[in-house]
Amino acid sequence: MKKLLFSIVIGILGEFCFSEESLSPQIVKKLNASVFEVVVEKNENDTLSYEKPLPYDKLPYATRTSKYDSIGTAFLMSDGNFYTAQHVFHFTVKSLHGDFYIRKADQSVYKVDKILKCSADRDFVIFSVKDFVAEKDAGLEFEENLELNSQVYAVGNAQGEGIIIRNGLYTSETPENRDGEWKWLRFSAAASPGNSGGPLVTTDGKVAGIITMKNGSENLNYALPVKELKNVKDNSGVFHLRHVYGIANIENLRESFDMDFTIELPKDIDEFKNIAYEKYYELTKNVFEGIRAKYGIAGTENVSKKEPGSDLLNFPKSIRFPEMVCRDSNNKWNSYYPKDIEEVNLDDNGVLYYGSIAGFTLFKYKMHDSQKIKDLLENPKVMMDDLIVHYGFTRSFAGEKITVTSLGTPTETFDHVDAHGRKWLVDFYAVPFVDAGILCYKIPVPDGFVILFKLASYSSVSSGLLLDLEFISDYIIIPYDGKISQWKEYLSLDDAVYPKHEFLKGLSFDLTKNKFVIDSNFCSAEISEKNLKIEENDTVDLSIRLAADEKKGFHNEICAIGISIDENENSETYLFAGKSFEPHKKASKSVKDDWKVKESKSMPFTNSVIEDGKAVFIAKVVKEQKGILCYVFLEKSSLEKKNLKKVFEKLQKSISFK
Repeated sequence: MKKLLFSIVIGILGEFCFSEESLSPQIVKKLNASVFEVVVEKNENDTLSYEKPLPYDKLPYATRTSKYDSIGTAFLMSDGNFYTAQHVFHFTVKSLHGDFYIRKADQSVYKVDKILKCSADRDFVIFSVKDFVAEKDAGLEFEENLELNSQVYAVGNAQGEGIIIRNGLYTSETPENRDGEWKWLRFSAAASPGNSGGPLVTTDGKVAGIITMKNGSENLNYALPVKELKNVKDNSGVFHLRHVYGIANIENLRESFDMDFTIELPKDIDEFKNIAYEKYYELTKNVFEGIRAKYGIAGTENVSKKEPGSDLLNFPKSIRFPEMVCRDSNNKWNSYYPKDIEEVNLDDNGVLYYGSIAGFTLFKYKMHDSQKIKDLLENPKVMMDDLIVHYGFTRSFAGEKITVTSLGTPTETFDHVDAHGRKWLVDFYAVPFVDAGILCYKIPVPDGFVILFKLASYSSVSSGLLLDLEFISDYIIIPYDGKISQWKEYLSLDDAVYPKHEFLKGLSFDLTKNKFVIDSNFCSAEISEKNLKIEENDTVDLSIRLAADEKKGFHNEICAIGISIDENENSETYLFAGKSFEPHKKASKSVKDDWKVKESKSMPFTNSVIEDGKAVFIAKVVKEQKGILCYVFLEKSSLEKKNLKKVFEKLQKSISFK
């Protein structure tokens, strides 16, 4: 029940609020001296910018002036030690917050010092506090024998607004889910976010349980019976939980694993957290590596091994928006793009496209005409400001939704090279007001960037999200298109600035006054302007083949190059040179039919001019070799057929397939 949202109001009540059936004044006084908030320092290092100044004046006074955020409850026992729920500290994950403190009703705070005893599955921790001097008569006693239907009181920091007492009944017990090794207490007293770790007390003020969970569907909440504290060995931190790990693009994948280790105590809280995190992360990574060995692109369940006839491997990808390769609930592999893709026009002919898929957001950022890819690589803030404003990222503050206008400078940057040898540029932006972060995986392409984007809690980022993105990045299909001027800049980038993707090595375009020259591992061409006038602002796009690969699973190959020429408002020419590969015997009928059309030189591959509505086109298979057909296609949006076949013959002769 850890509080995550800054917008929850934090206040402190100097005295307790009383339920209708109040406890005696003596017991209330003892509780007042023994129950505390657990707080963390506010993270003031906010690098985000907003559409307007945040309205701090609208926050309650206590929230506005406090240096701390309240996250839970702890209490002092007569043994001199403090008790709370383990998930308040959440030892196995990281946080943007720093140290933990307890806060008294007078606002004084004391740093949590050492962890003395802990159990993750029973959800409790016993700890000490630095420089704390207890009030006279502070410290509660345990009550192990609680009668069913007896009156109980939930004491805690409800909703981050200070310690209050609420009454109810001890209604029942229920076995813990994993092995039924012990039973949780269930009670009807109200429990809210912030109550976690507080005491469940009897009418005489004794602690019967540690409040741990809230039932979301009914007013029955959970507490650990205090007798269970004895069933964990002294001076030990026990982590015995079952976790489930999945990867977003592998549907229905749920790998369970046991977190089962013990840390010797006592230890300083920072040392203890570091050890617990490292052990948990090691377990998570081991599970991840097992998943990758099975479902990664070179894994035992990869598409080339299990579905060699898949359209994914037998039909080229000619796309304008990135796609994600996924394995569906029927264990079939295919590529997908977001169902709803938003399009936002930017200044100077720039465009931002984005949509959500598998819990992530995919972006295609098409540069402004005045931008250069090298400049955006050197100063990514320009592009990210464009992205974040139009994406509509907001912060809830004092009842208002305020638009974030900039993420500022990344908190951390690093690179990731995926299984295809593509270098992803990774930016991490801290979002401290919700203890979260934004991960942004970017790949530059000729006309801009492809971006894989995720906003998540910092605990998710630190506990496995980076592994997820490492996996998913292998399965993103990238579109490659842009103006010839953009291609030339992109391909001329020094490897120190950004290295070429493996399958693009050897690709070059050169435009002189008399001809357009293409060279690549796919084909070469010298196109005279007498036959087709091509200019810097005309567009070149690549079609990509995902080719089965025994070692890699699949790799990217160029299988077609298309050139779009805008001659005037009413006339456009499209020249396309492509290779088709004989499909696998298990390929779909549509893929086999497409091959047969080319193989038999059926329409449109008849080397004849064909009219289709407002367009005319001509296509021909120009080279045949075992399992490969090379063809050329020419289309004009005008109905002007004069000399089209003659021009086509000259163009196809200027193209040499390799």
